[in-house]
Amino acid sequence: MRKPKVLDEHDGNGEVTFVMFQVKGSNETLQKGFNAMEQAFEKLASPGRTFVIRETPKLTEAPIETLVDSENSGSEEHSNVNGSEAAQEIAQSARPERSSTRVPVTPEVLNNLDLDSGEISLKDFAAQKKPKDQSERYLVVAGWFQKYRSVEAITPSHIWTCFPILDWKCANDVGQGFRNAKKTKQWFANGAGKNQWTVTIIGLNYLTDMGRE
Repeated sequence: MRKPKVLDEHDGNGEVTFVMFQVKGSNETLQKGFNAMEQAFEKLASPGRTFVIRETPKLTEAPIETLVDSENSGSEEHSNVNGSEAAQEIAQSARPERSSTRVPVTPEVLNNLDLDSGEISLKDFAAQKKPKDQSERYLVVAGWFQKYRSVEAITPSHIWTCFPILDWKCANDVGQGFRNAKKTKQWFANGAGKNQWTVTIIGLNYLTDMGRE
């Protein structure tokens, strides 16, 4: 008997050729031949394997499709899920951790400042005003530069330079003193340049009354 010819399962077409033949033999031999032909016909009649398109989890921006055998779809789907979770864990571990602590910048020392000449020195002016807290000390320095040096805006570098001369201690974040006095007392306003601060009319009026007690 000529073996049936079956095309590829994805082709959708098949071809079977039957040849008439005559077999002689015992009943047992004939029965074996019939059984062999029956098995061959059963193989021809059995349905082909079915394939489905299943979308994998999106690990990138572009969609990815893969061909999944319907008989093994359960195990492959589980593998894809585990792969997605592993990729997410790797991506998260690769991200740099943001520091929750802000490190303040140390201002430069202004060595060319003249703090002694003129109508009154900075030390004498501070002694007259007698500041009681950090905000008042910032106001004394800024007010002296504005009135006796015609400097409308000062920076953290002015505070960093003047405070040690006046035996005052600077905070770790020098710029925070300006921000606090601006927010709570409205004594300062932002100047035209970066990290520049000017004394407001509110601050000047308060400075005028300081030291009169």
